[in-house]
Parts: sequence; C-alpha cells; structure tokens
Amino acid sequence: MPSKTGTGIRCSLTICLFGVSTLDVRMVYLYLDSFCLNPSCMSNSIFLPGVVGEVEDNKDECYIYTHMKFDIGYNGGHIVDVNMTTEGKTVLKRGAKIAFSYEVNWKPSTIKYEDRFDKYLDPNFFQHRIHWFSIFNSFMMVIFLVGLVSMILMRTLRKDYARYAKDEEMDDTSVRTSIRIEM
Repeated sequence: MPSKTGTGIRCSLTICLFGVSTLDVRMVYLYLDSFCLNPSCMSNSIFLPGVVGEVEDNKDECYIYTHMKFDIGYNGGHIVDVNMTTEGKTVLKRGAKIAFSYEVNWKPSTIKYEDRFDKYLDPNFFQHRIHWFSIFNSFMMVIFLVGLVSMILMRTLRKDYARYAKDEEMDDTSVRTSIRIEM
C-alpha cells in the first residue's frame, strides 16, 4: 500500500462568469459529484458521491468546498472502506482564484474484502422511521373521501327513488282513472 498519509494540491482554478453560474445551479439543486477510486478496473471501483458546495439560507452567497479528505481502509492488497469528507468553504465569486487540495489517510482494516459491502446491508444503515402523522393523515383522508362519495351516492339514490316512486304512483292513478271512466 502507499504511504500512510498524503496531502497535495490537485489544481487551482480561476472562476469565470460561466463557472459561477454553472456551480451556482449545481449547489442550489443539490447535485452530487461522483468520485471514482481505482478507475482502471471498473469491476473493483469504488464510487463516492460528494457535494460541490452549499448555498446559505439567504441564497445570496454560494460556498464551494476546496479540500477533500479521504480515509481509506485496506486489508492486504485490497481497499475495503473509503470515507470522504469535504472541508474548506470558500465564497464563490467571479474572478476568484481557488486552490483545491486533498488529503489521504491510509488505515489498516480488519474487514475482509468479500465483506466490504456488508455495512450497506445493515438494517441500521437506512433508518426506517414510521411517520405516524402521515399514516393518520392518509387514514383520515380516506375516511373523508368515503363519506363524501357515500353522501353523493345516497342523495342520488334518494332522488332517483323518489322520482321512480312518483312515476309509479302516476301510472297507477292513470290506470284507475281510465278504468273508472270506461265503466
């Protein structure tokens, strides 16, 4: 494995107007960049999602992260764990010269290469909280809609029943009157 720690400057960049507008959009809509560790062998590659920067609450200023810290765990000759953190918030302005840097920390790990993805299968990794208010709200909405539909149906049936009953009475009286007249 490489040295235990390492730091360096990746690049420096002068931000133009197009760069500011492009990065602003990516930050406002919370785009994620994908970093690839070991891109030469795609079957063993590890992809790390990372945010470009953040927008303050008042949305007047955007900040870009300029330093990335990689904590890489290895077991034997294999990488089994990677954590990436972003640091160094810098205000994003037109014409600003921004230097991007990184830091790598290599740590030995006891995780076997075959078990490297088990942490993502852990049920505690995705916390499933039950949103009781949403369930109650949905239940009340269903009850309300069933009541509304049943009320409309009852009114329609009552009017139809009254109309049919009225038609039936008229049919009976017309037959009786006609019989009385003929006799």
